[in-house]
Amino acid sequence: MANSFAGWQADDLDPDAALERMLKSKATSTKAGVPETPASAANPPMPEQPALMHAEVDPELDAQAQIMAEKALEKLPEGVRAAKLPKVKEGILRRLRQQAEVADAAPQVQTPVAQPEPMEPPPPPPPPEPEPEKPQLVLLPGIDGCGDETWFSDAGIRAALRERTVAAHAEERIAVGSPAEEIRRICLGEGRVLGAHAVLRLGGAQLGGYCEADISYAYRQLSRVLHPDKNPDNPEAQAAFERLTQAAEELRQGLEEARSALRTLCGAMNMALSEKDLERPQESLFAQATRLITAILLLTGEGETPGSAFIRSMAAFAVHPAFGGCKGPALLSAWYDKPHLLNVYATSALRTAYDCSPKRFRAQFLCMLNRATLAEAKRQCDCVRGEWQNVLIQYPEVGLWRELREAIRQRVWTLDSDPGLAQPPPTPPDPRQPMDGKDADPICWNFVTDGFCKKGSTCRYLHAEPEGYDKSKANEARVKMRTVIKRKDEPKTSRWAREWRETFRAILPPSSSSGVPITDTEVRLASAALWHDIADWAGKAECHRCLGLFAAETPGVTGPGRGSWAFVPANDLLLVVGEGSVGFTSEGIVADNPLLYKRQPFSTTFYGTPHDSEAGGLSAQQQTQQ
Repeated sequence: MANSFAGWQADDLDPDAALERMLKSKATSTKAGVPETPASAANPPMPEQPALMHAEVDPELDAQAQIMAEKALEKLPEGVRAAKLPKVKEGILRRLRQQAEVADAAPQVQTPVAQPEPMEPPPPPPPPEPEPEKPQLVLLPGIDGCGDETWFSDAGIRAALRERTVAAHAEERIAVGSPAEEIRRICLGEGRVLGAHAVLRLGGAQLGGYCEADISYAYRQLSRVLHPDKNPDNPEAQAAFERLTQAAEELRQGLEEARSALRTLCGAMNMALSEKDLERPQESLFAQATRLITAILLLTGEGETPGSAFIRSMAAFAVHPAFGGCKGPALLSAWYDKPHLLNVYATSALRTAYDCSPKRFRAQFLCMLNRATLAEAKRQCDCVRGEWQNVLIQYPEVGLWRELREAIRQRVWTLDSDPGLAQPPPTPPDPRQPMDGKDADPICWNFVTDGFCKKGSTCRYLHAEPEGYDKSKANEARVKMRTVIKRKDEPKTSRWAREWRETFRAILPPSSSSGVPITDTEVRLASAALWHDIADWAGKAECHRCLGLFAAETPGVTGPGRGSWAFVPANDLLLVVGEGSVGFTSEGIVADNPLLYKRQPFSTTFYGTPHDSEAGGLSAQQQTQQ
């Protein structure tokens, strides 16, 4: 028993001494050589106070006394500690109570709190910077789309497509006929099978995309009519009901395939996906497929693209607003070196998304697919990958467009049978009109602009500057003349193509500068005029059926013999008619014009002014120069 009390002091039985020891343990240690003051001298014993066990005690003080008492008796055995704890706690509580009373009796000094000086209200935030206005496209009568417009990056167009789909599904009610009619519609007989979309009446450009809820709704509506229990007298009811069930499952599986293809395309271009994109994935899948094929064409380059323009194209693509976050070199490598991206274009999921899109976007997509094969063939020595065959099987319409495109190309490079008859005699100049810079101008343009003519006295034009003569018009005419003289070695084309090629050169910048987009006003006007010219010619030739690819879904009339068009393949027209002289890059469209060439408006060109389309012909100065 004596060993159990080893280290225990007699003072530990006194609560006052235990409290004193606790307080001293928190004080700083005494200096060396200074004797410690005994606890009894520093704190004389206080007269015994009545017990506070039944007095009103602050719960906070009681808890503090409990903790201090347990701390003071922690070295004692369990039985001794339990016996002495109440008395030690009572002593500690008494001391704490006295300290609290002394603190309450002391006068409270109110320290004045400094009032903060009133602060001036912060200035109002600056107004937000206005968003840059989108360039307004010039409206082309009777034409919905012209050229490869980046509709897939326009939030307004994308939102309108989604809203139209939602509204179409809200208004659409499955027009269920009688059981006999529906069974005959689904069971075609003779080994023919109705497509899943046709069975449930989902998809198509009019209704747009669909989701699982749309499939379930259509299935419930039709199953009520086709169920075999409701048609016991019709032996084909069972087959029709089974085909309905299979069609619903096919569409559900197609939705998963579409979402998987969408994730593949967005991953290649570092694009994020939202819940709206995945709910009805058809619109987003077709938009991203169009975005990717557009990026490949811009990065690869089309037509005549010199090395300097191609280098600038990579830098322009990096900051292109329609391809934010997309790495050009990595995308090119993934497209040409691996087949997984091209295989997406051969899937039935993308074909379904294609069928759910408006016609103007479908026609643009077909033209871009064809040009992608041509760009790959040019890049890889007239060879394309075998996966393209599966892609073209999904889109047989490409063959129809190739037929029309090749006919236009033959028209470009087929020379006129009688060049003498092809060029009408020059029109004599009108003496009442000013001749400044005109074909019949008698003034030497070199002399009035540079003050010097190398021909000197042998020049057949006047070396004089009449009063009021417009030097700027003379300089513009001289630039045009030098442009044509530079192209003496150009391959010969038909007169029709030569006129249009000069028109393109007049409205396009040189390859030494940044190009103009396909949405440029002058380019759109020229492309629309050329398409009307081709449509009139194709209507008389044997390729008029190919024009149906571009005809508007709601036909209209915009001029004598000219219908409305959902899409005009402006990029293809420029590349085919301007072959060898026009090029496309991420910067825009350029032509093989001389350095510092100044663009001309389309209205000043041959086809930009009213003329007799049957007679046609070059101007007098063009005939002389060529």
